[in-house]
Amino acid sequence: MKICIIGCGSMGTALTEAAARTDGIERIFVHDIVRESAEALRTSFPENVTVASPEEVADDIDLLIEAASHEAVRDFVPSALEMGIDTIIMSVGALGEEELLARCRSAAERGGAKIIIPSGAVAGADAVVSASAGRIDEVRLTTIKNPRSLKGSRDYLKGKGIDIDNLTERTVIFEGTAGEAVKAFPKNINVAATVSLAGIGFERTKVRIIADPGAERTQHHIEVKGEAGTVTTAVENIPDENNPGTSHLAVLSAIAAMRNMTGGMWVI
Repeated sequence: MKICIIGCGSMGTALTEAAARTDGIERIFVHDIVRESAEALRTSFPENVTVASPEEVADDIDLLIEAASHEAVRDFVPSALEMGIDTIIMSVGALGEEELLARCRSAAERGGAKIIIPSGAVAGADAVVSASAGRIDEVRLTTIKNPRSLKGSRDYLKGKGIDIDNLTERTVIFEGTAGEAVKAFPKNINVAATVSLAGIGFERTKVRIIADPGAERTQHHIEVKGEAGTVTTAVENIPDENNPGTSHLAVLSAIAAMRNMTGGMWVI
């Protein structure tokens, strides 16, 4: 299998390192808006890695992995899907845009490709998927984060009268739909998008975000109620050592999804 990884930050680097050790992956192409980041990976893995954009290698890859940004999803994913390239999306919050989600689904159908959404930093997405085969009445996600991981949304919070840099106590900083959450916190709440896509959609999934200066780990609590009963899950995630805004579990879920695509079995 030949793969292309978009994004050479902490997650893209971890994916490249894992791919270089994975049987069945014969070639790795990497791309980043900052070319020096991609070149650094090529230097670290000269026998496995080539720097190239997805457009340059579209005819030569079996799997695209987006690990960069919402913009990267818009720029690269629909065209890859239309060309029949299976695609793993990590910036899943981008799919909160109805038009982009529709484009991706339509492109995947035309190209006969798969859109793969890893579970990311959350547990229980599989149970939400199973429950969605029947009737789901309610899905609620509560996320607790240290304020330092939310600084990418400083301007949004400032507009709400919240000084994220000087919080001294646990504070509810957002309550609303998942669709609203992924727009307000594009780098921090991909889990809301994952849960929404697994279950009842962005507008019916309810999200509450709490900033807690004393929180050493990010927590996600999911509650699903429906005809199957009540499903409740909770995780406490250790931040990625190179990017405190990303949970280490999210990085591992990307690696697991990549490895599943090269193997013959996927537990769901």
